[in-house]
Amino acid sequence: MNNRDIFILGAIILVGAVAVELYTNFSNPYIDYAPGAFTALLIDTPQTFDYYKEGERIGTYTYTLTTQTSNSQTVYMLTTSIDLDYQGSLLSLNTTHRFLGVTSHLEYVIDADLAGATNSVECSFQGANAVVVTTSQGKTQTTNLALLSNTILVDTNDPAHWELLKKSFTPEVGKKYRVNAIVPQGAIVNPLEFGVDTAHQYVNIGSKSYACVVAREPNYEITLYFYEGNLIQYKNDSDGVLIVKKMP
Repeated sequence: MNNRDIFILGAIILVGAVAVELYTNFSNPYIDYAPGAFTALLIDTPQTFDYYKEGERIGTYTYTLTTQTSNSQTVYMLTTSIDLDYQGSLLSLNTTHRFLGVTSHLEYVIDADLAGATNSVECSFQGANAVVVTTSQGKTQTTNLALLSNTILVDTNDPAHWELLKKSFTPEVGKKYRVNAIVPQGAIVNPLEFGVDTAHQYVNIGSKSYACVVAREPNYEITLYFYEGNLIQYKNDSDGVLIVKKMP
């Protein structure tokens, strides 16, 4: 097992196995993703979720999105925090993502602590290139990546990244989109598939039921549930992960 594999195992946040095709109500062919302006972002308001693994609640996930103006540009900063009981040990994982737009990245940093063992990923961007530096057990590995057109950044088990994607364009119901994504933890650039179901589904949280728009990424077996435009439930069948928003 190499250093990057150790980090991925410890962080338990990266990609799952490739799944069978899950789209049953989507038309062909694929449509290339074309980003637009963000809509209805939740700014300066921490969003908190319960984190479940194989049906057991093991901790919490929180994200906060803030903005500031620099050289007449709006700079977004997304910070996330995961605190989990992972196989009897405490996992603390924090990320910071600074960006100008969903496909215009400045930096992305991950710091993970699993039972006192620290790991990190630092991703810097320059034009159409990214440099990913992974540090695990005191050893460092550097990978240079060429970014494809309109490349988003996504940790597949980070709900905030999917919410940003959904709010960066208006996907047509029943259509499938191909989205280029850099996954820093794996130091890879991969195409994702993204589409919105033709029918709503209900999600029960506490004593309430919410009629949700459902979006999917089938290769990683991810299902996303949006209520009034905001992500309230994330499900990753390949990893056995369920992340549920704490609703008022």
